Amino acid sequence: MKITDVRVRLFENKSLKGFADVTLDESLALTGIKIIDSSKGLFVGMPSTQGSDDKYYDIYYPVTKEFREALTDAILDEYDKVKEEADKGSRKRR
Repeated sequence: MKITDVRVRLFENKSLKGFADVTLDESLALTGIKIIDSSKGLFVGMPSTQGSDDKYYDIYYPVTKEFREALTDAILDEYDKVKEEADKGSRKRR
């Protein structure tokens, strides 16, 4: 599968930094992917749901290590671009 589009919405709230929507092969949209800042740096969290055992389970997730890395890289690259543009915009308004 090829990642054909990545869109990021910034959301500054403690560790949650934004949300990403990803399109695969111009045919399947994955929405609600979280961009989270932890003590180890930024990472991508898949949307999840709480099971009857009170544990959380990802609704969808990359099956292979290679695709997880490609997805994470694409999302965090777009996050960096969007964040940089937002930072430039806030400096212009001062």
